Amino acid sequence: MARIAVGGFQHETNTFAPQQATWDDFVRADAWPGLLHGPEMIGAVEGFNIPIAGAVKKLGELGHEIVPLAWAAAPPASYVTEDAYERMWALFEPDLKKLGPFDAIYLDLHGAMVAENTQDGEGELLKRIRAIVGDEEPIVCSLDYHANLTPEMAKLSTALVGYRTYPHIDMAVTGKRAVELLDKLLKEKRPVYRAYRQLDFLIPLDKVFADQNQLDNLLQIFAIINADLARDDDSDPNTHSVFRPILPVLSALIEDG
Repeated sequence: MARIAVGGFQHETNTFAPQQATWDDFVRADAWPGLLHGPEMIGAVEGFNIPIAGAVKKLGELGHEIVPLAWAAAPPASYVTEDAYERMWALFEPDLKKLGPFDAIYLDLHGAMVAENTQDGEGELLKRIRAIVGDEEPIVCSLDYHANLTPEMAKLSTALVGYRTYPHIDMAVTGKRAVELLDKLLKEKRPVYRAYRQLDFLIPLDKVFADQNQLDNLLQIFAIINADLARDDDSDPNTHSVFRPILPVLSALIEDG
């Protein structure tokens, strides 16, 4: 049994939107629970189709000790206010320091957060966490299908696992897959090597639905690759594939005619 810290900070930022994401937006419940902190998280996420729910359920089934930190989400909006970002960090920081050490950390993130005080909300969060727990502790994050993956996110996390559907119907399943990977990394204790590459290619905005032929074919190809990499043989035991399609245009003015 391992001690796994779990938490999340979810926001899909549209910098052209007129209204910012304030602290109250993160505190208030929507199609997900409101702000959660500490042990209340375990029961409060049960039954929701969100990554943290799938992760918590699977960690329990695997017999790990779950150490809940903090979790919050807000509806899509413009920049997360600095006040909201720092208030959320003020929940994470003391718990990371006083409740550790941990064997690993799972984080439920979106991947496209921009705050007043940082252009890379997730990268900044990971940087602050690494400053506390060090560089060796496994950190596995689940991400939205529309994450804007940055070099810092790839460098500072151990693994990133993204949704595979749009519209999103596999959110809890993605959290489950993320902690299954985390469990495997802890058991096998093999070195993890990361690679990050940005291609000069954007998926057209009208082709990002997972049930459309072109993207569906691509997702099926990656599913085959992932299945091959998950085999318990010696083909390439240190390799895992994570497919990260992103939304090419986060903000656009659409006119009729």
